[in-house]
Parts: sequence; C-alpha cells; structure tokens
Amino acid sequence: MKSTRHEQHGRMLLLYASMLLALSTTVQAQNYTYTTNFPDTNTVTITGYVGPGGDIEIPGSIGGKTVVSIGPMAFYQEYALTSVSIPYTVTSIAAQAFAESYKITNMIIGAGVISIGNWAFSGCSGLTLIDIPSSVTSIGDRV
Repeated sequence: MKSTRHEQHGRMLLLYASMLLALSTTVQAQNYTYTTNFPDTNTVTITGYVGPGGDIEIPGSIGGKTVVSIGPMAFYQEYALTSVSIPYTVTSIAAQAFAESYKITNMIIGAGVISIGNWAFSGCSGLTLIDIPSSVTSIGDRV
C-alpha cells in the first residue's frame, strides 16, 4: 500500500522530533546532570547537581564538552552547598539557578559570565561574599 504525502510528512516530523529529543537528553557525570546544547554539540548546560555538597568548583568541561551555562534551577534548594566557584567558560547563569540554597556563603563567578537571570541567588540568605566580574552586562530582577 502506498503512503500519502501527508503520512510521509508526518513520519518525517516524528523522526525530526525524535532526533531533537535524543540531542537534548539529560546525562549525569561528575556530580552534575547536564544537557548537550544544540546546535553547538561541543557545549553543555548544567541542569542539576547530585554530589555530596560542601565547597564545589563547577568544571569547565564535562565529557570533553565545554560547560557554557548553568540552567534554570540547576542548584535550586541545594542545602548541602557552602561555596561555589564558576569557571570562565560559563557565559550565563539562568533564572533561579541557585535559588533557596541558603547555606552557600561564598560565590566566585568566572570572568566569562555575561548574564545572570532573574532570582538567580534569591533566598541565598547565607551568602556573604559574591564576586561578580565586570564581564556581566545583564543582571535579572531580584538577583
């Protein structure tokens, strides 16, 4: 039986959607979950933290791919974190990335960061030291 053009188009859309889903799959490595960015598949966005806490240094690369951003709510309510150092490879910190992580006392942000999203550090009541580099040109509301 011959398929119609409409059916072929539908199958192509399904295949395309499946390919995009495969590219954005969340992976876990080195205490972090992350997604590979599209179309630049040599970069990743950190989407979560699964480590023991304490003082952490976010890696500049994971699995041979450069860490360029910290996703929305990636470290939301991470009560075990006390100090965070963000590498120069990161260019953006998304909305609520560290929100409600009230035990963080120190935050060192690398010189590559250009933007910090809304509420990125909201509820971080223990934060007494934060180093925001001059590279930051955009700071969201209630950071």
